[in-house]
Order: sequence, then C-alpha cells, then structure tokens
Amino acid sequence: MSLNYQTLDWTPINPSGGSNYASHRLIGDARVSAFPCFTQVALFSVVGAAGLALLSIGMNSPLETAVAFIFAGLFFAGLSLVGFLHASSTFVIHTKPKYITFAADKLFTNQDDMLAFDDVGAVQLLKKKVAHETGEYWCFEVNVVLDNGERRLLLDHGDEAQICADAEKIADVLDTRLLDNLSQRR
Repeated sequence: MSLNYQTLDWTPINPSGGSNYASHRLIGDARVSAFPCFTQVALFSVVGAAGLALLSIGMNSPLETAVAFIFAGLFFAGLSLVGFLHASSTFVIHTKPKYITFAADKLFTNQDDMLAFDDVGAVQLLKKKVAHETGEYWCFEVNVVLDNGERRLLLDHGDEAQICADAEKIADVLDTRLLDNLSQRR
C-alpha cells in the first residue's frame, strides 16, 4: 500500500483525549522517549506527599479517627502512583538496533509491543478539537503510520510548537517523512 496524504486516515486515534498543555516532552538521542512535563510531575508529587502526610497523621491518631486518615492517605498515595505510571513514557525509540517499543497498557500488562523502523511508512501529525464540560480546545496527535496504513499513537497534547518540534524529531530519528494536517504547515 502506498501511503500518501489523500489516502491516509486523518481521524484522531484518541478523539476524546490529550491535554491542552504540553503534558510530555521528548528526551534522549540514542533512546528517544516522552517524559512527563514538570507540571505533571509536580502535581503527582504533591498528591503523593498529601497521601503520606495523611498516613502519618493516621498512624499517630486515636483509633476512631485513624481509620479515616489512613484510608484517605492510601487513596491519595495510590492516586499519585497510578498518575505517575499513566504519565510515564508510552513508547521508546531505540536507534541501535532500530525499533520502537510500546507500553500502552503498562498498568495491566508487562508485555511491551515492538515495531521495526522498516515497518514505519510515515509520521503523522494531526490537529483535533477536544470537547470537555468546561469547553473546547485544540489538541494535536503524533502517530506512526505503518506501511499497511495502520497507525499507532505516540503523543497527544495541546502545545502546538512543542508537538510540531517533537513530530519533526521523531520523523528525523525514524528517517521517514512527516505528514500533517495543520493548514499553516502544508
């Protein structure tokens, strides 16, 4: 199958998701991956610290109040842990040997999915509108497109300049073309 702009599927892989800020940034050269941004790390750290503080208070409280503090502490500590696991990198691009590993369901499985550079036909950058109860905002997805047209989500967030730079870096590392639907870039 020959990949081109007209035949490529431009519907978002994750139509309801993606933050309206730069939730991740690419790090590394020989091993490229997405790392949670400072905002997410700070948020999950504060939630985890609150959980530990509540646990500490519960351990030093009378029995009638200890249970509530311990339960709340465990809840916030667990929420922080799940947040860190969910925000951690969903892919790693290995330049030697040339393959990409995916860990999309890392909370529920420890089996990573691998993809060789030779199977990648293009990197896709697309713009999508996300609607939430608080309003709408523009968000962007970076996908790898396989030679057979199948797409795999790498990143999605709302910082256009950052995601454009990330998409260009990914296409450069994979030594493939970048296809996008951002009107100002075509």
